[in-house]
Amino acid sequence: SPRFSCFYCSIFIMNTLILLVCLSVGLTLAEEKVAEKKHEKRGLFDLGYGYPGYAFAHSAVPAPVPVYPAHPVPAHPPPPHPLSAVSHVHTTVTKHVPVPVPAPYPVTVEKQVPVPVPAPYPVHVPKPYPVLVDRPYPVHVEKHVHVPVDRPVPYPVPQPVAVPVAHPVH
Repeated sequence: SPRFSCFYCSIFIMNTLILLVCLSVGLTLAEEKVAEKKHEKRGLFDLGYGYPGYAFAHSAVPAPVPVYPAHPVPAHPPPPHPLSAVSHVHTTVTKHVPVPVPAPYPVTVEKQVPVPVPAPYPVHVPKPYPVLVDRPYPVHVEKHVHVPVDRPVPYPVPQPVAVPVAHPVH
C-alpha cells in the first residue's frame, strides 16, 4: 500500500541522514586529531603568560563599510589662487650681552724641561741645627726614667673539675 511505502521511505531517509551526520562528525574528529599532533617547536610568541591573545587592536569584528550610490552633482571649479613665490630671507641677529667679561691676563706656566748635567755637583739640603735661646724663666723638660720590671713567672690557674650528676641537666 502507498502508506507503507511512504513510511519505509521516511525511515530510509532518516537512517541515511543519521549515517551522514555520523560520518561528518567522525571526519571532523579525525581531522582535529591530525591537527593536534604537532612536532615542531613553537616560538615565544605563542606563550600567553596569562594574558589574552595578541590582539593589538579591539577584538570586535569589523563591519563592512556601507557603500552609497554616487549622485553626480554639478560642481563649479574653484577660482584659481595666484601662487606666491616663497623666498627665504637670511638675516644675522646680533644681541649684546650686558655682562662684564674680564680682560685676558698673562699666566706664567712652569714647564719641566730635562737638561743634561755633565757631572755631579753639590746641592744644598736644609738640615736642622741647634739654636741657643736665652730664657729668663725656668722650663720644665720631661725626662723618661727606665723602671726595671720583673720577668713574668708562671703560676697555677684553677681548672674546672667534672663532677658526675645523677639527673640530666637541660
